[in-house]
Amino acid sequence: MKYAFFGGQEHQKSLIPLLKNHVRDEEDPEYVFSLGGDGTILRAVQRYAKTNATFIGINMGKLGFYTDFEITEFSDILKSIENGTHQTTAFSLLEYQLIGKDDRIVGIGLNELAIISPVHTHIIEVDIDGEHFESFRGTGFLISTPTGSTAYNKSCGGSIIDPKIEALQLTEVASINNRIYKTLASPIVFSSDTTVVLRSDFANTFLSIDGIELKTSTINQIDVKLATQKVKFMTRPHYDFWKRVKKSFLN
Repeated sequence: MKYAFFGGQEHQKSLIPLLKNHVRDEEDPEYVFSLGGDGTILRAVQRYAKTNATFIGINMGKLGFYTDFEITEFSDILKSIENGTHQTTAFSLLEYQLIGKDDRIVGIGLNELAIISPVHTHIIEVDIDGEHFESFRGTGFLISTPTGSTAYNKSCGGSIIDPKIEALQLTEVASINNRIYKTLASPIVFSSDTTVVLRSDFANTFLSIDGIELKTSTINQIDVKLATQKVKFMTRPHYDFWKRVKKSFLN
């Protein structure tokens, strides 16, 4: 097995001896052990998504929506991998393009792409599959995956979507609605083959993917769709998304 660690520097030394029969490969691992909270594992996915690695979230934080395991279980985790008895679950990713006159940036995200203008009202033209849908005025948008629907999206009034549904959600942030300016003023859930295009002057806009700021030059178009690629997580047997939602928000 080729493995990599991400985060938890202070804990890695105690775990490395347990992996003496395996190869540490920080460039092309088969398994990535993420030591931290959800923020750590989101950064790990950004770092290793293109490797087709399986991610194992070991909770060193508080909430741990993506982190199923505790560090005390590391030996059992390793044994299940060596025996081939571990369970994995695949989650959808979103794919985005940031397009400008002299710029084109392509990337993926596990939770959401956030397009926020904190200092002025943003005017954004929204196209759905090549057809103009609305002229939005407000603070911005979130575009999220089903697993990401429980994160920033939920705090902005978006719907929680079962990850078994391959979908993309567009959620408004502080839209302006009056007798002059109108938006749909509702989250929209799109099918897996839909492309959403946002057109505006994004020069003074804060753009982030999974909470990580995207440094860009001037862009005027953002294309987003559900990626064909998925990301694999090691999960506990009988993984249940709704039990996880209940544990995170209701218990």
